[in-house]
Amino acid sequence: MDLSKIRGFNVHGDWGGHGITEWLNFDSERYKMMISKAKERFPGMNTARIWLSFDAYLADRTKYLENIKKAVTILTEAGLKIIPVYYNGWFGMPCYGSFTAENILSHQLPIYVRCTKETTLAIKDADILMYDISNEPLNNVYGNIDAFNRVVNFLELMINTVREIDSKPITIGTQGYPAPHTPELCDIDRLMPLVDIFSLHPYNNFDLSREDFEKQFKEVIDYVEAFNKPYLITECVWGAPTAEGRKKYLEIELETYSKYKVGFLCHALFTCPVADLFPVEEIDCSEGLYMAFLDREFNIRPYHDIFNKL
Repeated sequence: MDLSKIRGFNVHGDWGGHGITEWLNFDSERYKMMISKAKERFPGMNTARIWLSFDAYLADRTKYLENIKKAVTILTEAGLKIIPVYYNGWFGMPCYGSFTAENILSHQLPIYVRCTKETTLAIKDADILMYDISNEPLNNVYGNIDAFNRVVNFLELMINTVREIDSKPITIGTQGYPAPHTPELCDIDRLMPLVDIFSLHPYNNFDLSREDFEKQFKEVIDYVEAFNKPYLITECVWGAPTAEGRKKYLEIELETYSKYKVGFLCHALFTCPVADLFPVEEIDCSEGLYMAFLDREFNIRPYHDIFNKL
């Protein structure tokens, strides 16, 4: 699998900021239109990473499963490969729907297993590139070994549930910390044995210079390559309140990934109510992040056309 050719985005519909509102209010015709507009704006786009929702599953299991099946069908018909994300360990504002070590206790696990099983059955016939079991699942457990192990055990259980149904590759989206430099984090070492493909989120969130960012990125991929597993980037390009402020991240990150021939999915495609994907003035937060590549009228935001040049 040549993952270096992957070019795509994290994708949300533009009508909901939480998994419940996104999936239970799913609008097939609007979604088709949005994907068509995106393909026009970014002809090289070949992959979509979509965020599923355990909360929506609990709220209306039947409707949720019907709607995620509609979504992956639309994406497949548009010629896109799909990376569905089952669970989420990142908390934004608003919170899309996330889990912590406290809500994956043993008596709750059968519900998660059922959700994972029924979700996989609903989407497996689409053009799935890989199954992403969780977005950044270790975010809230670093430094707590009991919580850390509980989350890893949960991930392993969900992975085994998917593998009982489908043989497509498994991944987990995570920041990517090499153990020698960050022994208290070491997500690469802990998650690598669980996955077939390693997914990195190497944001330049410390505002490094081009030289320093490239050095750091090279250290990470050298470390990852020692495990002899394929890898790609499933989130990237740090945000800023304005397109002008984001320009440096667009250039430094995407040009570095292209230089090292690593496939990438940017965060994120559409302006929508999901955290960090709408203009910061809408929440009166001048220091917030606006990370969408297309505005509300589906025009490419200034400087974001760099995607088409790499």
